[in-house]
Amino acid sequence: MIKKLNLILLFSLISTSSFANPAVDLKKGSLDGQSWSTESMKGRIAIVFYVDPDKKNLNNKASEALKEKEYDIKKVQSYAIINMKATWLPNIAISKSIKAKQKKYPRTKYVKDYKFYLSKGWDFKSKGNDVFVFDANGNELFRNLGKLDDAQIEKLIATIDSELNK
Repeated sequence: MIKKLNLILLFSLISTSSFANPAVDLKKGSLDGQSWSTESMKGRIAIVFYVDPDKKNLNNKASEALKEKEYDIKKVQSYAIINMKATWLPNIAISKSIKAKQKKYPRTKYVKDYKFYLSKGWDFKSKGNDVFVFDANGNELFRNLGKLDDAQIEKLIATIDSELNK
């Protein structure tokens, strides 16, 4: 059963925790070094890939399927949140890889999670490539931990299309 997850709660956790707990640091999360907040996810369907850099290509087939759909960016936004602590690779190597992915998937927002915060807050695997879809109100519509097979990719697309047609 897909559990519902309220992003509004997570918005308040991130903003509260980032000030109250120094272990939570998304201040340099965006690729340009600026702060990143889940506030940007409000008001549209959010597709979230939570990625261990060592598993960065695990769900490329799903990424390609989403790219082909060319969803309206005002209604659907993809996020690749990179778990920077899940690998032995140095941050500079990960950043270079992220920049290459950004060129391939320019409509995806890339975010660096240096402290496993979202892994803990959203129950993502710290060593995986997990895919989630949230509606505009923050309710979880789809969850897959690990590699998506063809049937799961179809379900992912169908979930987004169904939500768009409401």
